[in-house]
Amino acid sequence: MLSVCFIPSSIQTLRANQQFGNEEVVNDINELNATACKLNYNLLPLKWVGSKYKVVDSGDVRLNNSGVVATDADTIVAAPLFTDTVAAAIIDSGNLMYNYIDTAELSTKLFTEDSVVKVNDSVYVFYTCPNYRFVSSYRADEYTKNKILSSVELYRTVLHNYKKPDRQVLEKRMKALKEKWAVNDRYNYNSWTGEYDVNDSYENKIKKKYDLFRISNGIDNAVDKKYEWKNNWEDNLRVFYYITLVFTLLVFIFRHSTAKTFFLSLLTAVVFAILTGLFMLLSYNESEISVLSFIVVYYVVFGAIALSTFGATARRAFQGIAINLFVFMTPFIPLVFVGLNEAIHYRNRYNTYEEQLQIVEVRNTALYFLIAEIAGIVMLLVLLELLFKKLYRKWFAAPEN
Repeated sequence: MLSVCFIPSSIQTLRANQQFGNEEVVNDINELNATACKLNYNLLPLKWVGSKYKVVDSGDVRLNNSGVVATDADTIVAAPLFTDTVAAAIIDSGNLMYNYIDTAELSTKLFTEDSVVKVNDSVYVFYTCPNYRFVSSYRADEYTKNKILSSVELYRTVLHNYKKPDRQVLEKRMKALKEKWAVNDRYNYNSWTGEYDVNDSYENKIKKKYDLFRISNGIDNAVDKKYEWKNNWEDNLRVFYYITLVFTLLVFIFRHSTAKTFFLSLLTAVVFAILTGLFMLLSYNESEISVLSFIVVYYVVFGAIALSTFGATARRAFQGIAINLFVFMTPFIPLVFVGLNEAIHYRNRYNTYEEQLQIVEVRNTALYFLIAEIAGIVMLLVLLELLFKKLYRKWFAAPEN
C-alpha cells in the first residue's frame, strides 16, 4: 500500500534519465557558457583582480580600531588581540595595498585561488578570475566524466585567444538550447527576465539577454529529478521502512488483542508521552539522554508486566496493554541504546576531539545506527515466534476478570 506513494517520484526520475543523459547536461552547460562568452566578448571584464598578501607570523596579527589588520612593525595603534580567525583586511603601507595573512591562510589560498605570482618569500599576489559561468547546476557533474568548466577554464579555452565567431550560427544554437531547457514562465521562480537595465552588472545583462535564468531553472529541475533517488535513496528507504513497520505493528497488535485493549494501548502511549514531556519540562531536563532513558525504563516495565501474564489466572486489561506496548517498542530498542550511548559519549567528550577524529566518529555512528536498525527487525522476528506468540495466546485464552 505504501509503495504507491513512491511511484510518482520513481517514474519522474526514470523519465528524466531517459530524456537527458548525464554527460549531455554537462556538455550543454559548458556550451551555454562558452557561447555566451563568445557572443558578449566586448561586454566581459577581461582583467583579473589582484590582491597583494604579506605573510607574517600568526602571533603578529592585530586588529586596530578601524578594522585594519596590522603587525607590530606597522605604525598603526593596535587594539586588543582578537581571535586568530579574524579575516584579513587591507592596510595601506605607502603606495602598496597589503593583506596580512599567516602561513596557514597562505596554504589555503595557494590551493583555492585562481592564479598567484610570488614576489618574494613573504609577498604574494593572488589573482581572481571574473565570473564567466552564467549557467551552472549543483551536482550536475557529480556522476559524469566531463565536468562543468570553471571561469578560469572558460577564459583559457574561449577568451584568451579569442577569435571573432559566426554570430548567426551561435545565436541559432543558443535559441535551440533555450527551447530545450528553459522552463515555462509559470514554473519560473525568478522574475529577472526581459530587457536589462543599463546599470545591471555584465552578468545580469547576459543572463537577461539570453533568458539564462529560465534555462538555469530548467537544468536545475532536470538534475534534481535525475539524481533524486541516487542522492536520497537511503532516506526514501528509511521513510518506506519505518512507516511500513509502524503500520504493520499496529495491524498485528490489533489482530492479536481485543479492540478495547488496542485503543487503550494507544491512549496509554499518548498519556505516557505527555506526562514524560511535562516532567522533563518542569525539571528543566530536556536532553536526549533523559528522553532515551525514559524509553528504556518504560520498555523494561512493560516487559515485566507482560511476562507476568504467564502466571496470571485471568485476563487483565493492563497486561494486554503492556504486551502491546512491549511488542511495539521492541524493534526500536536497539536504536534507543545506540542513541543513548552516542549521546552520553558526546556529552562526555564535547569539544575535546580533534576535527579529524570527529569525522571518523560520525561515520562510525552512522554504521552503528545501521546495525541497530537491522538488529531491531531481527530481534522482532525472533521474539515474535519465541515469546510474543505465547504471550498473546496465554493472555487471550485466560478467562476475563
